[in-house]
Amino acid sequence: MAVPLSAKDIISSSPSDLLVGPSRTTSDNTHNLEFQRTLVHWKKFEEEVRASSNDVRWASYPSALPYGSVAANQHQVIPSEPEVWRCGDANSVSHRIGLITGQAFRTLQIPIWFGDYKAYRLTSSAKTPDIVMTDEEGNLAALGEIKSPWILILRDATGEGQEGYRHCLGLLGKYMHIHQVKYAFLTTYNETIFCKQDLPPTKSQRKRPGRGQELALWYSDVIQHNGASQLVFLRECFLFLGIQVRDGDYKFENIMRLRNWVNARTGSYPDHENLSPDDTSAYAERRQQGREPRATDRFTISQARNALG
Repeated sequence: MAVPLSAKDIISSSPSDLLVGPSRTTSDNTHNLEFQRTLVHWKKFEEEVRASSNDVRWASYPSALPYGSVAANQHQVIPSEPEVWRCGDANSVSHRIGLITGQAFRTLQIPIWFGDYKAYRLTSSAKTPDIVMTDEEGNLAALGEIKSPWILILRDATGEGQEGYRHCLGLLGKYMHIHQVKYAFLTTYNETIFCKQDLPPTKSQRKRPGRGQELALWYSDVIQHNGASQLVFLRECFLFLGIQVRDGDYKFENIMRLRNWVNARTGSYPDHENLSPDDTSAYAERRQQGREPRATDRFTISQARNALG
């Protein structure tokens, strides 16, 4: 059944499954790097994403986007064109990120664009991430690293505890530091981890004797592209990033030395540098302001779609 798609339809739907070609790369391009400073589990990421979505006045943006169809399971609104792009390498996977979400950004009047690194107006650095989000003038606002889903399964790789996360996020953390951006993501298309550079959650963790100010890399749970067993949709997470960037919250001055932030793998992981707080900073701020956070009950896909707005 063909239906006109609104921005809300797109944000509250899952991307189509990746079409993988009969031949594909088999080499593992994971770098021998690891993140070496304070690592913080961003437990309330999905709640913050949903709160941001609920603040969107969806009814103010009724413009229809290109027609699509409702999938048989009623959990997915897809473009009218069938999936025709065969992926055999991480570079081609990058072409699938942000194409449909960008349509929603245009309708919601969010002046943020997905593109490759050459779309960034200052391209002198040799340290080039796979994908970027830029503002209208081409200023770098957020970045992403892409791995092939048939080579890296994030849920398995990060199941090793902090060692797995530190290795997976090493190159991403390096690019975030070099380009001084607050937000970034690591994705295989099927799975995505969202990150931010920020202060550790408590004052006692923000300064250490003889070491100056301590900064941290916050990471979300693994977000699946099909929305299974999570509160939010993948595109809703990218909308969250778009809104933060639009509102000017995207630069982060990391004063720590790069070699102390990311370096070659060591195998040494102190427990006091692996934090899993009950509250994120934003969550805590809302409580201090007397605004009780929204409920965090887990939704089915159809319930989550109805919950938006």
